[in-house]
Amino acid sequence: MSTPTLPEELWDIERLAEFLGASKRFVYRLTSERRIRYYRVAGSLRFDPDDVA
Repeated sequence: MSTPTLPEELWDIERLAEFLGASKRFVYRLTSERRIRYYRVAGSLRFDPDDVA
């Protein structure tokens, strides 16, 4: 089984919230509703900037 390739740059939840001009709580809600793609890296949520731009 091969390991999926991650994008070179991934944002954490704080960076994404800042970019969107929203709260971290709002970003967590987007992920729980599966309205935004995310990756789990070492147990933390990470986001590809190309997916939200």
